[in-house]
Amino acid sequence: MEYAQRRKLQSQETERKILYAALELMRERGVDKVSVRDICKQVGIKESSLYYHFPSKQAILTTLLSHFENRAAEGMAQLEQALGDQQGPWGQVSYRMVCQAFFEGYLMDPFCNQVLRLLQMEQFHNPDLGEIYERWMFRVPLAFQGRMFTALVDLGLLHPATGEDLAVAFYGPIHLFAQRWLFRGPLSEEGKAAFRQAAYRHVQRFFQERGTDAWHPS
Repeated sequence: MEYAQRRKLQSQETERKILYAALELMRERGVDKVSVRDICKQVGIKESSLYYHFPSKQAILTTLLSHFENRAAEGMAQLEQALGDQQGPWGQVSYRMVCQAFFEGYLMDPFCNQVLRLLQMEQFHNPDLGEIYERWMFRVPLAFQGRMFTALVDLGLLHPATGEDLAVAFYGPIHLFAQRWLFRGPLSEEGKAAFRQAAYRHVQRFFQERGTDAWHPS
């Protein structure tokens, strides 16, 4: 490996360590109670090294949030594409795929989970962070679910109802289970297992109660 490439990889790894250390500290203490010195101590580098990568603590936070929003947007775009591309009996595959992607790849993803915890805490002190939390915990998921359920009603797979009402009925318990097992205390395998059990049981019951005779999930 060439020297320049090796230095680039080392720089990227240091940047990654700074971001994750800052996220961990900010999530534990709050943004205002974490200093650049705290982050440097956590990573084991000098302040001059941190400033080589980021001009300020705010720049670190901005980068973290940018990574989070990009990941969340990419995941939602994949779900939207799956919804649009679905052929044949929609209920056979897609609702499970949507649930798995949202549960496993978002709510239980270590990075996304940490950022959501941070946003949940900071929403009471920082309106900008509160807006990001509102967008990615509520507004965007509910809007997607509303479109998904509208499509299922139009296909005759669910009994008539508005997509918005179905989304609220579907997502309300999911959010409750997430708060109980995924956003309270450390994110653990036990917590994830408890969330999966409750969430998938709710999902199954939801479609059993609202599905028409044409609804036959495998």
